[in-house]
Amino acid sequence: MMKLTRPLEPEELKRNKDALTQEYAKDKKKAVWRKDYIVEPLYKSANKKCAYCGILIKWNKGNHSYFIEIDEEKQISATIPPGESDFLHVDHFYAKKYAEDKVVEWDNLIPSCPACNYKKALHNVTRFPIINPYNEEPRNYFAFNTTLTVKCTIDNESQKKASRTIEVFQFRDRLFEQLREFQWRINESISEIYKGLERALKDFESGNISKLNEVNGQIKKLLEHGLPKSKYGPFIATMILKHNYFPYIKNQLSLYNIWNDDLTRLEKQLKEISYE
Repeated sequence: MMKLTRPLEPEELKRNKDALTQEYAKDKKKAVWRKDYIVEPLYKSANKKCAYCGILIKWNKGNHSYFIEIDEEKQISATIPPGESDFLHVDHFYAKKYAEDKVVEWDNLIPSCPACNYKKALHNVTRFPIINPYNEEPRNYFAFNTTLTVKCTIDNESQKKASRTIEVFQFRDRLFEQLREFQWRINESISEIYKGLERALKDFESGNISKLNEVNGQIKKLLEHGLPKSKYGPFIATMILKHNYFPYIKNQLSLYNIWNDDLTRLEKQLKEISYE
């Protein structure tokens, strides 16, 4: 989960909001929010990812078969129907059951993956608040190592809110499973870069800079995996920056003037979204 900026409300939604709300009131099964002019800016504002867990989601303009409706009365915790694990859903932060007047309220619409939408389902955010990534900075509430944890430095109410968010979306188990492979890949990649750097430095002493330039390209490619638009960007960024070898690699490349402006820019972007 990372802080998102909500785009301006579409003019077409402003014009049609009352009519769409009335349309839903007459037919509760009609997903009146399935409009390209509503979905597209939401989708782009979340970097084409679920606003909650950060997985990449699919949506094609004009193709509403990508929307699969759920029965909010049946909150499910494990099985996602085949073929819909990464298709875009539009979550209503204030569930439709409790806020029918907000079914097309711009500030109430959140781009979501099916898993997060299913798990949140009928959760009443008025009675039991959770974190809204458009309104709050998740990094103020969470820390991340191999899994998402609640910061112990925040006040009691904030701790409850953060813990409830983890419980509602089952982040502790889900993210551990989903990120385990990424953790392994990052460890392997940085270890290879570290070993390559040691060899490159020896070559450099003999007048050959080509292998140091290769290391530069490898670390650049690695950092790009932790950008905001990447799958699980904040978590990947944290894994990279916190890795024991990363400061050494950066320091050595800096000493030999290989750590350039591109790498500095990439590192800055990772730092802006990474967790403590």
